[in-house]
Amino acid sequence: MCDDVGIFEALKYAMLTCQSVNIGLNRRNQAEKIEGVVKKVYENHFHIALADEPLPFEHDATFPISEVEYVEYS
Repeated sequence: MCDDVGIFEALKYAMLTCQSVNIGLNRRNQAEKIEGVVKKVYENHFHIALADEPLPFEHDATFPISEVEYVEYS
């Protein structure tokens, strides 16, 4: 399981409540921010429907939980 139980629990809560979230990632030492609805949380990664334009929530992406710096509920 991921080292940061708080991040895991925050992602799980976002998934269960279907809330839109902002997630800060640290990818290859670069800060990245994504927004969307968490679809599924696994032990080491999660799927999110991204809220990017032009078709919001039409594109899913997968990210490792280890790259998550914060989860902010919208």
